[in-house]
Amino acid sequence: LFTVLDMIGFKEDKYHLSYGMVYLPEGKMKSREGTIVDADNIIEKMQSLAYKEVNKRYPELSENLKKERATSIGMAALAFFILKFNPKSDFVFNPKDSISFEGETGPYIQYCYARIESIITKSKNTIDLNINWDLINHEKELTLVKQLNYFPEILNSVRSNYTIHQIPQYLLTLCQAFNSFYSSCQVLSSDDELEKARLLLIKCVQIVIKIGLQILGIDVLDQM
Repeated sequence: LFTVLDMIGFKEDKYHLSYGMVYLPEGKMKSREGTIVDADNIIEKMQSLAYKEVNKRYPELSENLKKERATSIGMAALAFFILKFNPKSDFVFNPKDSISFEGETGPYIQYCYARIESIITKSKNTIDLNINWDLINHEKELTLVKQLNYFPEILNSVRSNYTIHQIPQYLLTLCQAFNSFYSSCQVLSSDDELEKARLLLIKCVQIVIKIGLQILGIDVLDQM
């Protein structure tokens, strides 16, 4: 494969990142027993599961929009579930678990992004870079700031060590920190200056989520 890439002009340094064994809930895939599942079938199953979830949550959506969201969510679920594991380890891929909007899943990260978009849209204020940073002093806010500060370090580690699973793990931690913050700190506030400060904070979280998902080849959704 590397030779072919060289022949068509891709002469940059290349590295083969191999993965461990992927199991299904039923056990190991075996060609002799007919339990091998090809990628197209898995993708189709993921999109079907995602469609059922979207249809259950948002029955009022048009059919085209349901299918568009199902495609994005299904692919996010598949990619995120696989990429969150250390490539050197074996793991069990469970389609139903991976499609959940809760837990350590791609749809959970997509939902966090969409939730932030909804908060920002509801605000009467626009994002303002000139805020009073002294207002960011709640324990949950400071935890969120610390998590944001880790992102460049994570990217450097991934680039140096080919440890792509660090990005999904980081995004999970960041979204958990955001949800903890949101349950303790009211963003849309009667205090205009405080609202502007918290809007900028969550916008930073949203930007980092988008960058992280883009690196993984996963779409973001403004609504879910």
